[in-house]
Amino acid sequence: MSQPKTDVVFTYKMPGGGTSGPIPYAELFETELLIKPARLAVALIERWGLVAGQPSGVDHAGRAKSRLMSPESVVDRACTTADLAFAEFRRRGWTVDIGSIEKVEAGLAKTDGSSYYHPQRGK
Repeated sequence: MSQPKTDVVFTYKMPGGGTSGPIPYAELFETELLIKPARLAVALIERWGLVAGQPSGVDHAGRAKSRLMSPESVVDRACTTADLAFAEFRRRGWTVDIGSIEKVEAGLAKTDGSSYYHPQRGK
């Protein structure tokens, strides 16, 4: 099964009350993030995963029957829907390109920027 990529960072934290010194602390964090179309697909999977049905013939009274979609079908439908949705959002001009981190940093250099910190580049 595919799992999100994670890493761990070790640091020290000060306990509440200040009665003792710093204590070792380990924090788990994700090292890969989902972009918006993938997050939309996840939201659709969460909504459809347990209730999405497919036609499955008729019962003895002639009423339509349905069965749950397979997990693979739910994921495929969600990803296809997310792809189509974001293509349409872009076609309608509903997205904005904010540029690279360098563009953001250049904009911040023109302002105070004192509260900005990039972990690889420092302050």
